[in-house]
Amino acid sequence: MKRIFMTIMAVIIMVNLTSCKGAKSNEQTQESKERFDINIATNILNSYMGYLYNGDVQRAKDLYSKELSEKGIEPYATDVKILGFKIDEVNEVGRSAVFKVKLVRGASNKVISVLDNYNIKIELKDNEYKITEISTDTEKEAFLEGEGIRLKDKNNVKSNLVVDMSGIPYYAFPKDDVAMINKVPVPRSSFGMILFSYNGERIAVTTKDDKNIYLGIIKIDSTGTMQGSGGGAGTDSGSVSNGGGGNGGSGGGSSLIIKEPPIGKEINSLDILDNTTIENIAFSLEEKVIMAQYKIAGKGTTLRVYDVESGELVDFKFEEKFPIDKVDLAFSSFNKEALNFEVKEKEGTGKDVVDLLGKWQLDLKKFKVKKL
Repeated sequence: MKRIFMTIMAVIIMVNLTSCKGAKSNEQTQESKERFDINIATNILNSYMGYLYNGDVQRAKDLYSKELSEKGIEPYATDVKILGFKIDEVNEVGRSAVFKVKLVRGASNKVISVLDNYNIKIELKDNEYKITEISTDTEKEAFLEGEGIRLKDKNNVKSNLVVDMSGIPYYAFPKDDVAMINKVPVPRSSFGMILFSYNGERIAVTTKDDKNIYLGIIKIDSTGTMQGSGGGAGTDSGSVSNGGGGNGGSGGGSSLIIKEPPIGKEINSLDILDNTTIENIAFSLEEKVIMAQYKIAGKGTTLRVYDVESGELVDFKFEEKFPIDKVDLAFSSFNKEALNFEVKEKEGTGKDVVDLLGKWQLDLKKFKVKKL
């Protein structure tokens, strides 16, 4: 009888312990759901920016809170696209976080680049992470006016000359000439695609003619933008008249043209690409390298990556690993230490390229690629 009693008590104790553990587990699960996880919020932010980068506005809107959606989200059509973004700062407060994001816009067929600052608040509400607030301000804007690229800083109504064609080299070495035997003429018919770096201290510029593309990077003198040259619409230069007033005020005289000094400090020539059009440019998040996606007429699309400081190509040749006559390459994004891109099939290439197709990643330290 005693043995039976002890067995019953043991069973009761085990049931109680199991119930306590279950209740504690449920409490911990509920607590983890209610606790704000910055990693989840960061993933939401990256998904949101990725949707915007790819033009998928509807999926981006799905991440808004009900209150934000009800304010009305109807974006206007534009030819200036998001070309890159970088999380600059994160401030976590209670069950929310505010992400400060640097965002660059541009267009492959226009001379325009905009550097914006976004503040995006993500909150944990009813066990869901939602975007609840968005605000933005323009940090810099570069554009073509007259014969030069000009820059407006923040909300300043004045603009400054960054560079005109006189600041572009007349000759440079193409990277295909590894021995650097002959300098070739730089195409100087017009400016092409431009793009700010995330810190706004550099701007990638292209010039072109009917066949070729020149690619370079200009360092910007930030003190010049603060002082302001007084330039504005159509005021790239002025003149001072030296009137001939001597000996009875005889006519004569001459005009001295005073050219506006550019705020571009120095230019680093990257490459001259033959028979090509530029489709995309992007700085890495750390701004140590820059990617150019370009299309060679009659062949296809490929990538090149250059060191920002030296202007040299990094130690990886995309065309050797991914033959341009068999596949096309498309830039996707930069991670902190990697470049993501996609390999796409050309028509009629057959089964010999199947292993090359798909999403790939270039390690920016070892300059080795791997398939994802």
